[in-house]
Amino acid sequence: MIEELTRKDLEREEERKNKVTSTNKDKSEIVVDEDENIASRTRSQTKAGNFAILHSKTEEISTINTYQVWRILQGILFFSLFPMLLIMGSGEKYNLQVNHPEFQESIEGMNNFKWKQLKYIHELEHLDKNKSDIEKAWNEILDDEDTDLWNVNSVLAHRVKNGKFEVKCRWKDINKSATWVDMFSLAIQDPIPILKYATDKHILSQKPFSYLANYCNGDSPSGLARAFKAKVRPNMKKYKFGIQVPMGVKQAFQLDIENGNTYWKDAIGVELKQLDEYHVFYVLGLEEQIPDGYQRIPYHFVFDVKFDLRRKARLVAGGNWTELEKEDIYSGVVGMDTIRLGIFVGELNDLSCCAADVGNAYLYGTTLEKVYIIAGPEFGELEGRILIIVKSLYGLKSSAARWHECLSQKLRSMGFKNSKADHNLWIIEVDDHYDYIATYVDDLMVWSKNPMKWIDILQQDYKLKGIGRPEYYLGGNFIELNEHWSSENVRLALSAETYINNIIPKFEILFGQPLSTSYKTPMLEDYHPEVDDSAFCSDDDSSKYKSIIGSLNWLITLGRFDVYFATSSLSRFSMKPREGHYKAAKRVLAYLKTYRKGKIIYDTGYPDHSQYDCIDQDWSEIYPDAEEEIPQDMPTPKGRKVRMTIYVDANHGHDLITRRSVTGILVYLNNTPIRWVCKRQKTVETATYELELVTARIATELIMEIRYQFRMLGVP
Repeated sequence: MIEELTRKDLEREEERKNKVTSTNKDKSEIVVDEDENIASRTRSQTKAGNFAILHSKTEEISTINTYQVWRILQGILFFSLFPMLLIMGSGEKYNLQVNHPEFQESIEGMNNFKWKQLKYIHELEHLDKNKSDIEKAWNEILDDEDTDLWNVNSVLAHRVKNGKFEVKCRWKDINKSATWVDMFSLAIQDPIPILKYATDKHILSQKPFSYLANYCNGDSPSGLARAFKAKVRPNMKKYKFGIQVPMGVKQAFQLDIENGNTYWKDAIGVELKQLDEYHVFYVLGLEEQIPDGYQRIPYHFVFDVKFDLRRKARLVAGGNWTELEKEDIYSGVVGMDTIRLGIFVGELNDLSCCAADVGNAYLYGTTLEKVYIIAGPEFGELEGRILIIVKSLYGLKSSAARWHECLSQKLRSMGFKNSKADHNLWIIEVDDHYDYIATYVDDLMVWSKNPMKWIDILQQDYKLKGIGRPEYYLGGNFIELNEHWSSENVRLALSAETYINNIIPKFEILFGQPLSTSYKTPMLEDYHPEVDDSAFCSDDDSSKYKSIIGSLNWLITLGRFDVYFATSSLSRFSMKPREGHYKAAKRVLAYLKTYRKGKIIYDTGYPDHSQYDCIDQDWSEIYPDAEEEIPQDMPTPKGRKVRMTIYVDANHGHDLITRRSVTGILVYLNNTPIRWVCKRQKTVETATYELELVTARIATELIMEIRYQFRMLGVP
């Protein structure tokens, strides 16, 4: 009898449960149009699974005594129905969470704008809300005074291009433009427009939008706050050399009034005068119509204080509002490896080196972008007029490419050709040698027996400044050696001393204490960062660690290969460094502080290797048809000969976790170190013999690369 009653109770309970499930299903399911061919989303699957488990449990306990059956059923029904009763009675989910003390603690310190965003995201999850309520929450966010921090107005569409998910965004710019952007890049800054689009289209359950669904039902906004990484408008004043730097034109004029001078106003006037001299704008007539296809973009001024306390203003166009093909945007620059080769060849063939900087370089190019601006009050009489941008103004995406084209055209007219060793190293044949010009945006470096000849020709079209023997280039110091070295025909050295002197004080300020000068090596000999088990760094220390690694990598490029191994070992942990890694990175800086004057001496004397026994091995039996590949279009070799010497070594199984070995290679041209490599091998070798072969192969490929570069520079 009790068993029959129990089964009847179960049936009645199941009917009531099905009604609840049906009701909740109507509330939670998203109905999808068949044309969109999108799978519907349901939340009742888990609940139906609970009833299946309940039914199976009932069958299993049918043989147990009735009292136990009744107690077990009570427990199962309670724990099955209790979550549903909470959901049915909670009304608004975030209200329940807000009253929780842990949740209150987690949102402490959130500003009003982020709180509104969080509330809106919770609204998206509760689809039983009326659409008008969701729109109201959305408009509440859009009406917030901080909405200019979020540049996306809405998401219009989505697609997959080249394996990447993209969304088409309507931006909050003056043209209401729409462009395609990477979906996850936008989600890191502002996932709300994406979530709203996915909800409106009923595709929140589909990939890739389902990845963002977690933002809708989290118990705490901490993860959401990290995902936003909102841009914060700087409120602190900026000073340079003790002078306040304005953040905009209005503040610049206000500072002039407060200081009783017109320094910033004059700086703006100088900038506008230069733009007028370069004919950057075409002023559209009052009766003229804007040409078809032209887009309005904003502009702003960037202010700075020079080392001589001069005020500097630069008008920058809002080129980020335009969309161009990537091929029209980028332009190359000469590599630092090529600069070292150029310096070596110049010293080898007794060529003089002269550097120069092109003033306002971008303004010499003619832009292909169809854009215009509306003149502001700083333009004086032209205020309110339409100014069509004609030249490659700073800020436009294609300005660097247009300047590169302009300079390339000029160099070709002078007889120079692109070297195939580096596209931005130009070469011309002159008598018994070659002259070279290296270009790095607006910085030029000329190697010639008469460099002023080429400088004078360039000055016919460009305003050059800083003309003379280089002293500082891209962070490196050019040092003329004393008479002791000159007697050995060694005149030049390259150092990174100035760069080290610049970064060490900045890092000491970040650390809050001076670096030690007692370290004699960049890293402890027995230190293995891969097995360091110290605590993870804080977010602040992690940022400092990444900054240290970035500075060290550039120092290696400038020639401080003595810290290459330490930097290479530590850089692998940039994403999540430990305190031990952080301490080791600071030790490298301390070592550089102690030995900041290290330099590479350019000794072009031909080395004598007669002391080494070289075995002339005959490989014709194994490689009968092998011969060195000679470029067909290489210049005729001229000048003094060069001998390449390479030192190689490898540390077997240095990485204690992966057992990968470390390769070390140092390339000398005559007696000058010119290239260096220190990195883990890609494979795991079980014997010293094998890893030495891998190292030799890497060195051989490096030899082939440098030989090709020299041949394309006309070096015998």
